[in-house]
Amino acid sequence: MYVSLQSLARVGASCLVLAGFCLVLTPGCKPSAEKIAAREALLGHEIERTLEKVQRLRAEEKNSEALTLIERALANPKYAAHAARFFTEKIAVLLTQNQDTVARAAILEAWKKTPEAARAVFGNVHNAYRQMNRHADIRHWCRDLLARETGLPVDLRQQVLNWQLSASLAMADADLAQTDLDSVVSELPADKAAPLVQQTLGGLIDGGQHTLASRLLRHLQAKNLEAAAYRDLLVSLTLRCVLAAKNWDDAPAAFDACVVQLPDSSLYTLSRTFFTSLQRNGRNDLVEQASKKMVFNAIGKTNAVNYAARVWVDTGVAANPRVLPERLDALLTAQISPVQVGNLFDRYFYEMAEQLTIIRALCTVGERILASCSDENTVNSIKVKILDGAFITENYDLAVSMLEKGIPGKDKAWHDMSLPKVKAHRAMAKNQPREAVSFFRAFMNAWLDSDQEEEFDPTSGIAYSREWILGRNAKRIAGILDTIPDKAEADKARAEAKGYFKTALKKAANDPAALKLLQEETQGFLD
Repeated sequence: MYVSLQSLARVGASCLVLAGFCLVLTPGCKPSAEKIAAREALLGHEIERTLEKVQRLRAEEKNSEALTLIERALANPKYAAHAARFFTEKIAVLLTQNQDTVARAAILEAWKKTPEAARAVFGNVHNAYRQMNRHADIRHWCRDLLARETGLPVDLRQQVLNWQLSASLAMADADLAQTDLDSVVSELPADKAAPLVQQTLGGLIDGGQHTLASRLLRHLQAKNLEAAAYRDLLVSLTLRCVLAAKNWDDAPAAFDACVVQLPDSSLYTLSRTFFTSLQRNGRNDLVEQASKKMVFNAIGKTNAVNYAARVWVDTGVAANPRVLPERLDALLTAQISPVQVGNLFDRYFYEMAEQLTIIRALCTVGERILASCSDENTVNSIKVKILDGAFITENYDLAVSMLEKGIPGKDKAWHDMSLPKVKAHRAMAKNQPREAVSFFRAFMNAWLDSDQEEEFDPTSGIAYSREWILGRNAKRIAGILDTIPDKAEADKARAEAKGYFKTALKKAANDPAALKLLQEETQGFLD
C-alpha cells in the first residue's frame, strides 16, 4: 500500500502529541495508599534508628556527637512531624552538658516558633534545677517563662507561678515569697489561686515552718481579699499555725473565726483536727469551751454541729457523769437533731445504770426525745431504755404501763416475758409475796414456751443462758416462799433451781466471764 510521506508525518506527529500528553498526565497521578503507607513506614524506621543512635551516643557519653545528629534531624524537613521528639533529646543533652543557658534559650525560642516542641519539655529545666537545689535559677527561669514576649500558654502559667513561689520558700526568703504570692493572687482567678496557696502554705506548716507561714498569712490578710475561697483558707491556715505553735491563748478566737467562715464540710474536717490536737495536749478545758460554742453558733452546719455536740457531751461526761442529762437536754433545746441526741443517749445510758439519780433524769430526757423524734429506730431504742430505766429505778407502775401499751419493735414473746417480770417486782415492792411468786412463775413459763436460748445484758456484757435465767428465778421464788413461810413449796423451788444451775454451769464452761459470775452467784447454793 502506498502511504505518502505527508500522511506518515501526520501520524507521527499525532503519536508524539499523544505521548507528550501522557507524559504531562503522569506526574499528577497520586500514589496508592499502599505506597504511602510503605513510605511512612520507611520514614518511621529511619526516625527510630536515628533516635536509637542518639541514645547510644548519649550512653557512651558522646554528647557532642549526639547533639550534632539531633541538630541534623531537626533541620531535615522529612522529620518535621517528629520535631518535638528530637527537640526533647536536644534539651536533655544540653542539660547533661550543663548548658542550661543554651537549653533555656532554645526553649524560649521554641515557644515562639514551635510551641508543641516547647510544651514537650516544659518541666525539664525546672526539674534539673530543683534536683540541684538551684532555687535562685528556678526563679530566673520562671521570670523568663512569664515574660510577655515568651507567649507561655495560660494553662501553664499557674504551674510556673507555683514553681516561683516554691523556690522562694525553699530559699526561706519571706520578702520574695510575699512578692510571689502577690503574683499568684493577681494573675490567677481565685478558684485557681486559692488551692495553690492552701497547698503551699499548708506544706510549710506541716514542715514545721509555721512562723514563716504566719507571716505570709498576715501579708495576705492585709490585702482584704474578698473571694470566699481566700477567706476560707486564711482562717483555716491561721488556726493551723496557732496549733502548730501551741499558742493556746489564741486558739479560741482562731477557731471562732473558722466557725463563722467555713462551710459545713470544711468546718467538720478542721474541727476534728482542732479538738484532737487540744486533747492530745491536755487542753480539755478548751475542748469543752470551743465545742459548746460551736454547737450553739454554727447555725445550719449540721455535720460540724453534730460532731461538736458529741465532743461536748463526751468531754463533760468524762469529767463528771452527772452532766449527761443536762447536756442532752441542752442539745434538744438548741434544736440538735433528736436522732443525734438519741445516739448519745443510747451510748451512755447503760453506763449510768448504777447511778439512779442520773437514770431518772435520763428517762425525763428520753421522753423529750420521743416527743420530737420521728425516726422509728431511735424511738424504739429510746422506749426500751426508758422501760429499763423505770425498772432500774423501781418505777414499776410506769414500766407496766409502757409494756401494756406495747414497745415498738418487740414481739409478743418478748412482751409475754417482760410484763410478768415487772409485775413480779412490783408485787415484791408492795409486799405481796404470793402475787410475786405467781408473776415470777409466769415469767419462767414464758421462757419455757419460747425458743430463745440466752439473753444479753448490756450493762455487764454477759450472755445469760435460759437455764441460768430459769435457775435464778426459781431460786428467787424459793426465797420469797421462805418469807411467807411455805417451806414445802420453797424446797421444791430450790431443787428446781439447782437443776437449772447445773445445766447453766455446763453451758458456761467456755465463757470465762460468764462462768466466774455464775459460780459466784451459786456459791454455797448447790452444796
